Order: sequence, then structure tokens, then C-alpha cells
Amino acid sequence: MKQKALIFFLLSLCAFAGNLLNIPLLFGSVHIVLGGIFAFIALELLGFVPAFAVALIASVQLFLLWGHPWGAVVALLEFLFVALLYRKRNFELITADWLFWLLVGIPVYMAGLKYLLGVQEYVLHLPFKGAVNGLLNTSLASLALLLFYMFIKREKRLSFRRLVLVSTLVLSTIPLFAKTLYDTFHEEEIIVKDVKEDIHRISYYAKIQLAYWLRVHLNAVETLANALEALGKDNVQELQRQTEAVHKTFRDFHACYIADENATALTFYPKVNPKGRYMIGVNFNYRPYYREAKKTLKPVFTKVFIAKFALRPVVGIAVPAVKDGKFIGYAYCGLNLEHAKELLGNLSAESGIYLTLVDREGTIIVSSSPEQKTFTQVELSKFKVLKGGLAVHIREGSNRIPLKRWEHAHFFYSDLIREGVSWMLVAESEVSPYRIELLSILG
Repeated sequence: MKQKALIFFLLSLCAFAGNLLNIPLLFGSVHIVLGGIFAFIALELLGFVPAFAVALIASVQLFLLWGHPWGAVVALLEFLFVALLYRKRNFELITADWLFWLLVGIPVYMAGLKYLLGVQEYVLHLPFKGAVNGLLNTSLASLALLLFYMFIKREKRLSFRRLVLVSTLVLSTIPLFAKTLYDTFHEEEIIVKDVKEDIHRISYYAKIQLAYWLRVHLNAVETLANALEALGKDNVQELQRQTEAVHKTFRDFHACYIADENATALTFYPKVNPKGRYMIGVNFNYRPYYREAKKTLKPVFTKVFIAKFALRPVVGIAVPAVKDGKFIGYAYCGLNLEHAKELLGNLSAESGIYLTLVDREGTIIVSSSPEQKTFTQVELSKFKVLKGGLAVHIREGSNRIPLKRWEHAHFFYSDLIREGVSWMLVAESEVSPYRIELLSILG
């Protein structure tokens, strides 16, 4: 009894380790798990009840690891079906498992994915991955038992039929699996490399155009700050003329003004807002960009906001005016983001890669993705780095079921627009088409 209890403990531990030390595939979205091997070994060595306990432990662990209830249910059904044929009908483990997946496993797996979990995209592919995994486990369990009887127990009456059948099936299954695994890993590396090159190329074009657009408009605001430094705050008429000239020249500006050291507007264009309020003389010392520009003496890009009267997203640019090392005021212009949104949209339409511009706090400024809305935060709750520096990004809020979350996963890459501007460009490409291709290879 103690010996059986020890064997049960060791097999349970091995089943736990076999699931934990899995083989990740398809960017880590599916895994080849080996815990089932030890439930089938327990079936031969200990009998049905202890073996069912090992299978139950392994199945519960699968659910805890990946939150995939249907995979755990099918694993238990597989064990029960194979155990019935193995113990009652004298089937070999491998042939019984073949029958299970052909008659029960694949249809039940498909139905569970589609009708119970609502997973549509991989219904035709994931069950075949399960079948490959299950057949690998029974093949390795059969091989382990055969070697056990031959070399440890030195069983002299080992069935010749069993010896030939198991050897033939194992020698045909294991090499095939190894080749398929190699092909899948190799194709995965090629995909990551190709996607990375495409994303980097599109990101490079987007960053160049966005950086140029920002630089031009930042230069325009800097000219107003330079004018305040050169002319002083008493030369209001000339400052107003230059403010109007900048606004009229750069059509993406929403409004522009120059303020003194106390944030009181010396100039403003348009002078009167849509409510009829005269803007020259208005004090803006409550604005965060004023306090930051005064403190750092560096240009400031504000958070994205909705302009009161334009009712569209705007980002403010504030440039301090500094004379003899002293803050004497600043220039400010609100920059409309329609051009940036159009630019990202055109590049996305050409490449199929979504582009999103975010500020230093992760707030979305503009995006070409229908899922990414202005003012929301970029979610990086699950961030898995792949080979070559590319990453996979899963939006946690998309669904509680991991398989369905992977339907909305993206290859992900981010980089600064340019030095001195803390905006990031995020590029995303859907993972789903590549996962289906790799699942087809595996299946």
C-alpha cells in the first residue's frame, strides 16, 4: 500500500510538472502539455481510481494555468474513454486515443468552443492541436510502459503483438510530431521577422512625417516666443501682427497667443471667441502648461483635450520666452490633430497596420484603430516579448476567456516620435491570421 501511495504521489507530481513545463507555440497562445502521460501510466500501474485522480489533478491544473475550462473537460473525457477501452476491451492506449479524437474528442471540442465559449475563429484548428497533444501523450505513455516492462520488470511474456504495434505507432507518431513542431517554430520565426520588418518600416515613415509636422509647428510657436524676447511686452501691436500671421500661415493651429510672465495674454488670435468674449488680457495662470514652462524653461506639449468651441481634439504647444536667463512670458498655440489622424489613417490603409499616437502618460492622442479611442489609456496589461524585440499585446478588457482575448491580440511595437517630444508611436498588427496559419501547420 505504501509503495502504491508513493507511486501515486510521484505520478501526480510528474503530471503537475508535465503541464507546468509545457512547450509554448503560436507566440505563447497555445501549449503542448505533457501531464496526461502520467495519468495513462497510472492507469496501467495503479488502476482506474488512482489514475482518474491523477487525470483530475492534471485537468484542474490546466484550467488554473490558462482559464480554459473546455480543454480541461475534454482532457477528462479523453482519459475516461481511453481507460474504458484499455481496461475493458483490451485496446492499446494509442489506438483507443485515436478512436476518442475521431469519434468524440474533435466534435465535442468544436461544439464546446463554438456554442459554450463563443470562440469562433479557431473552432476548426484548436481541436486538431488537442488531438496532436493527446496522441503524443498516449504514444509517450505507451513507450514508457513498454520500456518499463522490458528493462525494469524484465517481463518475458510481453505480447509480441503489443511490442510490434506500440513500436510501429510510436516510431511513426513521435518523428512526425517532432517535424511538425520544428516546422511550426521555424514558421513562427519567419512570421515574427516579416511582421517586425513591416511594422518598423511603417513606423519609420509615420515618425518621420509626424516629427516634421510637429517640428514645423513648434518652430512657429518658437518664433512668437522669440518675438517676445526681441520686442518686449510693450510692443503689443507688432506682437499681435506676428501672432495673426502665424495663425493664418499654419492652418492646423486652433488659436494662438503671447502672454507675459504672469500668464496674462498680451496678444490673441482670434481676438474674440465664439461666445463674444475678448481674449486679450485674459489670465491663464491656472493652466498646467504655464507652470511647467515657467519652471523648466523648455517647450511643453499638453495633454490632448477637446477645444471648447472647435469641439475637436487639440494639443497645446507652449514655448517659454527667456531673456538673460529670466522667464519673461511664453507663446502658445493649440494644434488641431486632424492632419495627424489623416496621416496615420492613410498609412494604415496602405499597410494594414494600426498606428496610435500616445502622450507620455499613455493617453491616446489620435489613432487609426477603431478599437483605440482618443482620451483613453493604452492598455499594456499583457505584454509578451517575442524573439527579435517584437511583442504581443493582449487587451485585458477584451474578454475574460483567454482564447477569445487572443482573437483580439496584436503584434506590438512602440517608439518615441523624436527627441525632445515625449509622444510615442504605437504600431499594431493583428495576430489572428498568423495564428490560424500556424494552427493549420500543427493540425
